[in-house]
This record gives sequence, C-alpha cells and structure tokens, in this order.
Amino acid sequence: MASLNLGARKGVVINGPCGGAWNAIFDYSSDLVSLQSRDFKLIQVNKAYADALGVEPKKLIGKHCYEVIHGTKKPWPNCPHQQSLETEASVTVEFFEPRLGIYQEVSTLPIFDEKGTITGIIHIAKDVSERKLAEEKVAESEMYYQHTLDSLLEGCQIIGYDWRYLYVNDAVASHGRRVKEKLLGHTMMEMYPGIEDTEMFAIFRHCMEKRARQRMENEFVFPDGTRGWFELSIQPVPEGVLVLSIDVTDRKRAEEKLKKTLEYLQKTTDGVTRSMGMMVELKDPYTAGHQQRVTQLACAIAQEMGLLEEQIEGIRVAGILHDIGKMSVPAEILTRPGKLSADEFALIKAHPQHGYNVLKEIDFPWPVAQAVLQHHESLDRSGYPAGLFGGQIILEARILRVADVVEAMSSHRPYRPALGIDEALQEILRNRGTLYDPVVVDAVFKLLGEKRLAI
Repeated sequence: MASLNLGARKGVVINGPCGGAWNAIFDYSSDLVSLQSRDFKLIQVNKAYADALGVEPKKLIGKHCYEVIHGTKKPWPNCPHQQSLETEASVTVEFFEPRLGIYQEVSTLPIFDEKGTITGIIHIAKDVSERKLAEEKVAESEMYYQHTLDSLLEGCQIIGYDWRYLYVNDAVASHGRRVKEKLLGHTMMEMYPGIEDTEMFAIFRHCMEKRARQRMENEFVFPDGTRGWFELSIQPVPEGVLVLSIDVTDRKRAEEKLKKTLEYLQKTTDGVTRSMGMMVELKDPYTAGHQQRVTQLACAIAQEMGLLEEQIEGIRVAGILHDIGKMSVPAEILTRPGKLSADEFALIKAHPQHGYNVLKEIDFPWPVAQAVLQHHESLDRSGYPAGLFGGQIILEARILRVADVVEAMSSHRPYRPALGIDEALQEILRNRGTLYDPVVVDAVFKLLGEKRLAI
C-alpha cells in the first residue's frame, strides 16, 4: 500500500508505499476508519468499522460507503465526503446515524497524489453519543432554569467585570421599564448615566473587587421619570456579580405613609399632652413652668443614664403630665401661702392617684399613667400614695421623683422662697439610697455639678 505524508493542502499526499506504522494505527484505532475512492467505494476499513456493521472487513471492500452505512443508493445531501472533494480540504460534521443508533463526529481528509490530484478520502467516524446526550441534558437543564428564572417575580441579573449586562430575566426588564434585549450587552453606565457617582455603584464595585456579598435597598429613577424602590442582594459569581432584586416600592410607600401618619399622631398627642399640662399651670400660676422644668431635667437624667430614646420619650410625656391630678385640688389650697391642715394636705397627696385615674384609659406606648401614679413614692416606703418599696417603683417614676424634688426646692413657692440648687443637691445626697434611687442621684450630680446643667 502507498505511504502517506500528512499535512499538505489540508489533506494527505501519497508519496509511495507505506507499511506497518499506518496499518497499526489504522487497525487498532477505536474510531471507525476507512479509505475510500473518489466515487465513495471502500478501499480499506479497520476492525472497528467492520465490527460496528457486524460484517467481515473483506466483504465491505469495493462497496459504496453510503450503501454500507446509510442503506441508500446515493450520497446524502451535504455529505462530508463530497464536501472534501469540492473544497479539497478536511471537513468535520456531527450527525445521528440511525442505522448504528449513535451520534457520530465524522472527519474526512482528501488524499492527493504527487501531482496534487485527489484520488480518495480518509473517513474517520468517532462515537460521540455520550457527549451529545450530556450536551442535550445540559441544554434541557439550561432551558428549564432559563424558564424558571424568567418566570420569577424577583429580578435576576449578572453583571460582568466590564459592567455589561450578561444576563437579565424578564422581571429585571419589567422592573426597569425596559425591553430585555436593550439591556443585554450594554453597560450599567449606558443604561443609568451618572450611576458611577452613587453609593449603590460603590457597593457593586466593592462586591466585584473584594468578592463580597451585600444586601441593600436603593431607589431608582426610570427612563419614564417614575421612581421605584428595590431590595438588592449582591453576590460574586465567576463572570462578575449576581444581583437579585425585589420590588419593594409598595412597601416603601406604605412605610412612608405610615411614618407620616405616626408623625401626625405624634404631633397631635404632643399637642394634647401640652394642653393638659397647661391646664394645671393655669390653675396654679405659682408653679407655672414647673412641669416643663421637671420634664427637661428628667429627660437629661435619662440621657445621662444611657436610656433608649423611646424610653426617654415616655419620660418626657410623663414629666409634662405628672401633676395633672392637681386639677382635682381646689385652687385656694394650691396657692395658699400658709401652712395646710392635715385634710388639705391629704387632698394634695391624692393628686398622683387622681392623675393616674385620668390617664390610665389612654393607651400610651409608655407607662405614663404608672409613672404619674408613683412619682412621689420613696425607696423606703415613706412615699405616697401607696407606700411602695424599692423595685416596686418603676424607673421612670424614680427619675421623676428626683427631678421633681430638685426643681421644687430650687424654685419659689407660695409658702416659702426658693431654697436654691445647692440645698436641693444636699437633700438628694443625704437621702441617696433611702428615699431616692442612687443611680438617679449620681446622674443629677454629674449634670448639675460637673456639666453645669441649668434648670
């Protein structure tokens, strides 16, 4: 048989007789290999070729390959053998071979003689069924996941390292008021001019460069001028970053509406609270401003103690209303400059209970009524109206108790002149831990001593 020189003219050149090396490769290849003439006749076939057809090799020689393989009387359209003859080059195609029941990758190489004339074809067929089936499964899986991702209400997009949209599902396009095809291949900067200067872009860049994950909420302005809020989950993927987005515009609008409603209710409640407090001062002009000063000092004490803003707000409301029960006390008793009788003083001592009775039906978010009821209680049971002891008195009331004493002693009263701040501090220091909460007393000394808070 002729020897073969590989490589020239994208085919094989016959140089003369060839021997054992070619035959060894030819016979022991697991691929189906044959030599064919220009007119498709089989000149030589290897063992794998004959075994695939279940025929002895010598019975195949001289037959047309299309008759042997395909069972037809003429070549198939676009036959690779014919293409190699026409192009004088190697051709590779893939197709399903029904007779053998396999997918084949067929390569044909033209054979040239020394004059450059094609004398035949080398035909090599590789069984690629496993690969094709795996590719089909992958394709089916990709189609399934593509359909699943496109059917999600949540947006899903992949942004590459060059900031181009590599993938977007239908929800992303819908959220952005855009056609999906107009996003793919374009950069974020093209779709959202000026986005590089936003906090969101900085977070995207951080996730991209540091391979980090991040969750955030961001407001978008769409091409039609409308706005929307989205909750974004950003995580790194090999291509760049994967961004999952949920439209939370309705929720944000509801939150904003609720916030405005709460602000309105807060203003209304605050106005009612102040009006109630003013009623007491109108009845007792000698203590005008007392409730405001007690409230100011009580809130400062609470801040010094590190209480939460929510709790401090409750103390503020309780401070404004702590003497509301004095509305039940006759004005002549409240404003009398002389000493009160036991019965008259009993009326005064009942004002915390009367204040509680007025406030207990109001559904405050803080223990306002309880603080008003207890603001004259002492740690040693000597207070009123219930003679509570230690931990039975809520913190808000213990703060109001000290603030009330300090303010009252520092201010003028009908029955005595102002005693001054120093005397007030001496009073709470002498009774620290017996009448007054020691932590509250310490906070007052920091405020009025070290920090020089004015009351």
